[in-house]
Amino acid sequence: MKTNNKIFRIVLFQLVLLCFVCSGAFAQDASLTQAYANPILLNPAILGANGDLQVIANYKNQLADIQKGYTSSSLGILYPLYVNDNHRKFDLGLNLQNDVAGAFRNFNVSLSVGYDLQLSVAAHLSVALLGEFGQRSLTIGDLSFDEQYINGSYSSTNAITENLLNTTRLHQDFGFGAMWYYNPVKTETDGKINCFVGVAGYHLNTPNVSVISSKDDLTKRFSIQAGIKIIGDHKIDVAPNVRINLQGGMQEVTPGLYLDYRFKENSKLTLATWFRLNGTMAFLLGLEYKNLTFGYSYDVYAGSEMGRYWSSASANQISLIYKYRVSEKKGLILDASPFSSF
Repeated sequence: MKTNNKIFRIVLFQLVLLCFVCSGAFAQDASLTQAYANPILLNPAILGANGDLQVIANYKNQLADIQKGYTSSSLGILYPLYVNDNHRKFDLGLNLQNDVAGAFRNFNVSLSVGYDLQLSVAAHLSVALLGEFGQRSLTIGDLSFDEQYINGSYSSTNAITENLLNTTRLHQDFGFGAMWYYNPVKTETDGKINCFVGVAGYHLNTPNVSVISSKDDLTKRFSIQAGIKIIGDHKIDVAPNVRINLQGGMQEVTPGLYLDYRFKENSKLTLATWFRLNGTMAFLLGLEYKNLTFGYSYDVYAGSEMGRYWSSASANQISLIYKYRVSEKKGLILDASPFSSF
């Protein structure tokens, strides 16, 4: 019985990976639990609310006990460029993304250029364009075929006759982002409210990314975000929010809640939770101290269909962010951003 369960788990996992990486009808981008820790992949227009130089590293590991599972790692740089005596701001973003799912590899370099338009004292409109260069590859050495089993014995040196048209595919990609956000300056009033709403589009040119057939277009993805941040007068901030991803007929709705406790300026503790409508939940513990921010999140699949078959169907993500306070160096007065660092 245990052997049958193990075989089922392996086969099911391979099917998930195949759908996730190869199929144009089901292919989806990497989904990060701490989505705001990689704003270029969520909505590049988020950079408009950022006043500091940031270096962001992310690592996520999922289904680790089953054939090494799925890993996603990224390194991003966000840079605000102030011009015209700091009255105008352009935003530059660079993100390096590497995703590994079994024998499949996906490496992307994304560049974002945006502009932040101040509509009033507190309201802003940020727009951004995104360009991406990607390489998707299949590592043949990580695969096994029926022909490599002879008389019940397997050898990776046995010849195969499988016809794999491509083992590497290069592609160019384009996207956009738009975000309205309300971010008032400090007042004497106890407490205040920041809020935002935005939309982003990815893979607008539907590039061919297939490594196992002649053509397999990556479907467009649209992301919608909205949230409110209530900044209290007792060092506690509350920030409900929601994220919606739409891609290839798939829909992911993720409401969430952040709780921040501010020890002092530039130092806070963050607790957060998200609930996906497929039954999964995620929890986060974050700590910000001066220029460094650390976050750890854990996804729980209990109660979902996937969680019934293996206890290892969990995901861990770590984020590390370094901020260089550009806004402070320029003498700008910027209040708490409506976005979390995670």
